[in-house]
Amino acid sequence: MASRTRTKTVELIEEKKELPARQQKLSAEALVPELIAYGELELGKMARRSGGKGDPDGKLWFIRYGKIKGTELEAHMKLDAKENIKP
Repeated sequence: MASRTRTKTVELIEEKKELPARQQKLSAEALVPELIAYGELELGKMARRSGGKGDPDGKLWFIRYGKIKGTELEAHMKLDAKENIKP
């Protein structure tokens, strides 16, 4: 015999954390795109000293990964632009 009741369920989120960024294995020679905003003069100077080349159309810098690994510039890598990574 079926009962005449309705059950309603809910999903309870107890905790929400940011996942760490995916690590892509890059060789030291790979050119990676760097997003450096206009006005970030110190980062621009660091990019030039590292041998980076600017692309004014895409507003990106391309720098060899080995030159920026472990520096402040590594945090500005734009890895979601996979089509921009040049081997």
